Amino acid sequence: THLVGRGGVDEIRELAEPLQGRKVLHVSATAFGGGVAEILYTLVPLMRDVGLDASWQIIMGREEFFNATKLLHNSLQGDPNTLSDEQWELFDHYNEINAKNLKGDWDLVIVHDPQPIGMHHWAAERGKHWVWRCHIDTSEPNLGTWAFLRRFLGDYDAAIFTLDEFLPPD
Repeated sequence: THLVGRGGVDEIRELAEPLQGRKVLHVSATAFGGGVAEILYTLVPLMRDVGLDASWQIIMGREEFFNATKLLHNSLQGDPNTLSDEQWELFDHYNEINAKNLKGDWDLVIVHDPQPIGMHHWAAERGKHWVWRCHIDTSEPNLGTWAFLRRFLGDYDAAIFTLDEFLPPD
């Protein structure tokens, strides 16, 4: 209340009331060290505070996977380099493993950033609704990289980008 005032808190609680008890899962690549982790450390408890059953799961992967997804991340922001066929296979492999290890059944699964975007393909039955949340500027992506990731988005109910200016060309 000291940040938004009593009126702001009351409005948030009123808006959240129809969602009481809904199960919401956030999926991200890391538990610390990045913007998504900083957001989720506060957002998940706030969601719980207003009555949602909110949780957060972190994906697993070996160094080779995270090295490939770092290149993926940069490529989505315009780096002309992209993943090799072997790295794309690795990307799919770890998304499949993480999907099979996904715990629980959810009303809403929010997948943060590109690393776990492929999980929906192997775990669609785990969530009634799936949203991909893109936190990076993809306005001028490497088009080959974007085309590869774009194939996953058709399975999602929605995609959220931080700013309209961050939307990819298509």
